[in-house]
Amino acid sequence: IIILFISSFHVITNIIYTKNMESEITANVDARMQNLVNELEMTINKIKSGIFINFFLEYYPNISSAYVSTYTYKLMESKLNTYKVNEKYIDELFIMIKATDKLVMPNEMLFNVFYSNSTYTKEFWLKEMED
Repeated sequence: IIILFISSFHVITNIIYTKNMESEITANVDARMQNLVNELEMTINKIKSGIFINFFLEYYPNISSAYVSTYTYKLMESKLNTYKVNEKYIDELFIMIKATDKLVMPNEMLFNVFYSNSTYTKEFWLKEMED
């Protein structure tokens, strides 16, 4: 009888322990997920307000004009490359210039080769950006 009594307490405590562990794991996962979401939101806001707004304030006349000099283009490209290197969440950046066939991006060849051909026209990329 004593053995049955002790083993029944063991089963009951094991069930209670299992339920407590499940709730603790769920709470920890929820807290870690919330921390991750908060970090990503802060990073997105930093990118939006810090990087893009500063870039557009500095280079808006060049981006909206019909002509961008090679020197200015290289300056913009260098600035984007700096952002890409310094920010761990940014893999690629490009800026579409209003009245030209080029894009400003750190790796010019990668995108301009595909951007400036008969299959992938400016209209194609504009449509892709809208979708």
